[in-house]
Amino acid sequence: MNYSKNNKTLATLIIVIVLVVFNVAFFTLMGFDQPANVWVSYLYIHVAFLATILTPYIITGGSQSYLFGLTLGGLTGGYMGLTFVLNLLFMATRALDTKVVFVINLVITGGFLVSLISNVMANNTTADSVARHEAEVQYIKVCSMRLKAMQTGITDPALASAVERLYDLVHSSPSKSNANVQNVELEIITKLGDLEDYVRNGNTEAALSTVATLSQLAQARNRSLMMN
Repeated sequence: MNYSKNNKTLATLIIVIVLVVFNVAFFTLMGFDQPANVWVSYLYIHVAFLATILTPYIITGGSQSYLFGLTLGGLTGGYMGLTFVLNLLFMATRALDTKVVFVINLVITGGFLVSLISNVMANNTTADSVARHEAEVQYIKVCSMRLKAMQTGITDPALASAVERLYDLVHSSPSKSNANVQNVELEIITKLGDLEDYVRNGNTEAALSTVATLSQLAQARNRSLMMN
């Protein structure tokens, strides 16, 4: 499930409706005068519903949020289903002591919370890794796109060939990045702006000189990454 803001609201509304129906049915059929073990079951059913409501709001954002939502949604749904069915049985039979009902629910809830927190931690680590990778490949995406667009406006054969070679060099560069080459990447992006201006103004000589500088910078970046 894609937990957009609207979907979160709708999912919460559905759970609230189910909870209201449960409460109306509970008090209509069973009344208010119940033993302690029934009230313990009643409490944990509400804890499970509350966990289901809150789970979408702790899902990590980013490009992986859909998969994270499926994992956490499945985990929370399983916990709610087990807690709901089990405690309905406890309520119906009333055979177990209050302490036993409490401990069983405590163990189930504790196991759920440990699993939930572990999954959130793992998802956060994955999200950070994906975000870092996306930021790293952004250099290649941006530079390649700008060079490709630039080629359509070049009429000089020598300049067109030089820009094409630069495009191939940048497009095939390592996608990883690190702090050692960030200044070089920034300089390349800045000089790409100069190259675009030269191409737009028809200044072939300055454009060829800038392409040569960009090629040297791109090669230096790639060498630095290969050495680390």
